Amino acid sequence: MRKRLRIRTYLLILVLVSAVPFIGFSALLVTRTAMSQTQAFGRDVVAVARALSLAIDSRASVYQATLEVLARSRALAADDLPAFYVEIHEAAALLDSRIALSLPDGQQVLNTARPLGAALPWRARPDQVASVVATARPAVSGLTPGSLDGQPLVTIDVPVMREGPDGPEVRYALSSALKLGPLEALLQSQRLPPDWVAAIVDRQGLFLARTRDNAARLGTLASAEWRAQMQTGPETWSRVTTLDGVVTYTASVTSAATGWSVGIAVPRAVVWAPLLRTLGPLAGAGTLLTLLAAGLAVLVARRIARPVTALARQGAAPEDLDLAEAQEVAATLHAADQERRTAEAVLRDREAELRVARELSPLAPWTADAEGRLLAVSDRVSNVTGTTGEARWGTGWLNTLHPEDRTGTLAVWQRSVETGQDYDHSFRIRQRSGAGGEDWRWMRARAAPLLGADGRPIRWYGTTEDVDDRVRSRLALQVSEARLRVLTEDLEAQVLAEVAAREAAQAALHQSQRMEALGKLASGVAHDFNNVLQAVGGSLSLILRAPADTARVQRVAALARDAVARGSAITGRMLSLARRADLHAGPVDASALLTDLQVVLDHTLGGGVRVEVDAPPSLPPLLADRGQLETVLINLATNARDAMPRGGTFLLSAGLEDGGIRIEAADTGEGMPPDVLARAREPFFTTKPAGVGTGLGLALAHGFAEQSGGTLRIDSTPGHGTVVTLILPLADAARLPALHDAG
Repeated sequence: MRKRLRIRTYLLILVLVSAVPFIGFSALLVTRTAMSQTQAFGRDVVAVARALSLAIDSRASVYQATLEVLARSRALAADDLPAFYVEIHEAAALLDSRIALSLPDGQQVLNTARPLGAALPWRARPDQVASVVATARPAVSGLTPGSLDGQPLVTIDVPVMREGPDGPEVRYALSSALKLGPLEALLQSQRLPPDWVAAIVDRQGLFLARTRDNAARLGTLASAEWRAQMQTGPETWSRVTTLDGVVTYTASVTSAATGWSVGIAVPRAVVWAPLLRTLGPLAGAGTLLTLLAAGLAVLVARRIARPVTALARQGAAPEDLDLAEAQEVAATLHAADQERRTAEAVLRDREAELRVARELSPLAPWTADAEGRLLAVSDRVSNVTGTTGEARWGTGWLNTLHPEDRTGTLAVWQRSVETGQDYDHSFRIRQRSGAGGEDWRWMRARAAPLLGADGRPIRWYGTTEDVDDRVRSRLALQVSEARLRVLTEDLEAQVLAEVAAREAAQAALHQSQRMEALGKLASGVAHDFNNVLQAVGGSLSLILRAPADTARVQRVAALARDAVARGSAITGRMLSLARRADLHAGPVDASALLTDLQVVLDHTLGGGVRVEVDAPPSLPPLLADRGQLETVLINLATNARDAMPRGGTFLLSAGLEDGGIRIEAADTGEGMPPDVLARAREPFFTTKPAGVGTGLGLALAHGFAEQSGGTLRIDSTPGHGTVVTLILPLADAARLPALHDAG
């Protein structure tokens, strides 16, 4: 027989089943409320972080704008570094910073922290300069030690462009140090609650400033969770565990201009406090109500069960069936209403705290509708302009603008409202003075739209920043530039006069050098031909004295013929220098040529000089005029002999190099110092005593190499001898006509 449940059990099940959906709905409602409150709280904290990021960008833009103005300085364009040092020194004083000028390799040229002309070190981070040179764009560095004092800082670098042979190129990098102290002061000025932490990190996640333990955390890495959060987007709000081990909700905003991130970490207990204050009593009340309902169900079941049981036993109706359900429900609703009121009061307190935090920010926030009419504006703007009430809303703010700025400002704002593009504009606004008068201050307003589903703006969120000091500094800089421009123009006139004088002196020097070279040429030619004429004249005199002595006449005639041959050789050399003589190029066996020359040179150079040859017989033939090549090598051998007055070794060698035949003439003589080596190819230049040499040997060798389609190289070290290298082309049937045509 099936066991039947009693009424008491059914009522208890009914109460429990009825409570399950209520408990589930309450849990869902509490969860959604918690998420909504957390996201709303996060939006407000992100707004504060965004305002801080904009303030940092504004500070960096002042430095960048100043550097860009200096990069266009006339003094720098003229490489007048002393005048440019004066300019950057004045700018550095205005910025309360130091400015440096560096070469593309990172070597500093000027630094306002050191006197003009002082020795300067390399930049601590040459890769920062390399980045500016590679991109030709301004760059903001991460945390880096200072090159002069090693103190941590960040730099803003701007390229200085010049016109190069292939187009514009970076000539210098102009940089300014951004001190870290003002960044910490900016964070501290927000007066955040003591258990909140605000911080600024660079692109690598290194701390630049922090409201808590700034000195200890400076230059260290942020937590891995925050660095991972930065990679998810420019503006985020998520759970992060700080380096102190505190579980927080962190708002992170990354600047597109500097690449730095601003983070504000709020302890999770602070974010959840309103919810916990609401949830705790609700959970307790729910549990108590469930137990009370179960107890009442048991009581009611007993009261129902007794009459029913009595009715079943006796058939009599119950005498008292009074119930208290309505009174219990009213008491429960009253308790819930009290809890709701308490939660609303806590929420109002949190909203007031965030409102105060926004007012403490250096940026004054404001909100406008889709048509551009102001809906809300910070009291800070009203305190500056003196406007109150309805004059602050709608389009009333236009009345506070300077008359000259009103039309342009309205046009830019209306264009942004119509197109949905971000708004960024500067203007002058009326400032109420303490004496009841008026003054004007420069302001910069920026705003971004909140877009609807159709892509059109439905609301505008913006900030207004006081930039009066910055604008006035820029105007002062322009005045300084005007003064420097006048000084620069005077200096340019003096420089032009000095350049003209130097050019005239150089022209006179060049004329003198040409005349000196012509004199040397005439002297050398006259000397050599005088020797030839004396030999010929002497021979003729001897012939006239004994014309009948046939043997003597033939011997003397041979001497005269040799003298005439020497004169012809001098003429040939002169023609080679004045114009390229005809070459009769053909294939030449370098190994056989050097071997034949060894036999000749062994007899002509004297016993004190040992002639050696190193030329493999397997070398392919080269292309040259054999007779001219022999003359060049004999001249080189003669020079080598003169360089070895106490004897030595003269080595002729051949081999393959750069697709041609390499012929080297090396001696173990005295060698040439650098100044003599630099002039060795000049015609008639010689270090030998008068009458010993003509100074044409190396000049002819150089001309022969070029006319043959090759090159000549001279290597010499004092005390270690000289090596003259000829690189001549390989014999090639296709090259023969071309070389004959060149001759």
